[in-house]
This record gives sequence, structure tokens and C-alpha cells, in this order.
Amino acid sequence: MEIEPYNGRSSSGRTKYFTVTGPKGILQIGVTYTNRKKNGVFFKREFQVDEINTGNGWTDECPDTRAILLNTIGETFEGKRDRIKWLEAVYNGSRLPKTISSIATD
Repeated sequence: MEIEPYNGRSSSGRTKYFTVTGPKGILQIGVTYTNRKKNGVFFKREFQVDEINTGNGWTDECPDTRAILLNTIGETFEGKRDRIKWLEAVYNGSRLPKTISSIATD
């Protein structure tokens, strides 16, 4: 899985856009975050998909990031609960959590 900034769309505010390339294809994704507070004090930053383009245009509907990655590019992150860790790594440009390939699961 290769991830690089997507230049076809300008990042605005908290949203950053990326191109994700895998053995089966390409996906464009916009990642953003929300600052969560507990008792009025910053608690944690939660990352989520803002928009996604699987080849049919941009949409803000991304019900299952893991399945969309697997079906579109042929790779995804391991474990359903790793979605937020994966999105954070993409957003910050840090090392991605372990990924799995659709070839290994077929």
C-alpha cells in the first residue's frame, strides 16, 4: 500500500486528501479529525473519513473503510478497531499499522 498527498483537490481546514495505491487499484480519500472533550477539556483527537472516491466521484458516505480499501485497492488494515490508528497514520504521514492483502484472504 502506497499513500501520497492528492493534489487534485486542495486541503481545507482540517481535511487532507490522499491517493492510496494498492495491487488492485487506486482510491482517493479525504481524512479529517474531531477534537473530543471530556468535562470541557481536550481528551483525544478522533480521525475519520471526510470524503472518498473509489472511481465513481467523491462521496461523504464511507460505511466500512476496511471493506472499501480491500475491494478497491486489494489491501486493508488489520483488525476492525485499527481504523482510527490507520487514519491517524495517513493524516500525520507516520508509519501505517500492519496491512493485509486480498490475495491472502481469497
